[in-house]
Amino acid sequence: MGADGATVNRGDKGGVKAKMCEDMPWLIFNWCLAHRLELALKSALKGSSFDKLDELLQKIHALYNKSPKKLRELKEIDEMLSGEGLEFR
Repeated sequence: MGADGATVNRGDKGGVKAKMCEDMPWLIFNWCLAHRLELALKSALKGSSFDKLDELLQKIHALYNKSPKKLRELKEIDEMLSGEGLEFR
């Protein structure tokens, strides 16, 4: 099983890992490599200009994620500028 390294997942006594191993002792856990690399990179770049970029990207995501109207307007702007439009999920 693959999971992120959140405490709720990795706890040896009450975590998901422990609960699943009670019923399936043969289960092997693997912590998500991509998530661990992301955390390592973020930690390595802490205190650099990356912090401001990360904060900016999070705010932009939150802005468009919370407002369907703003997302629709962003799509319209994209269509006007490119003629094709971006595909948003």
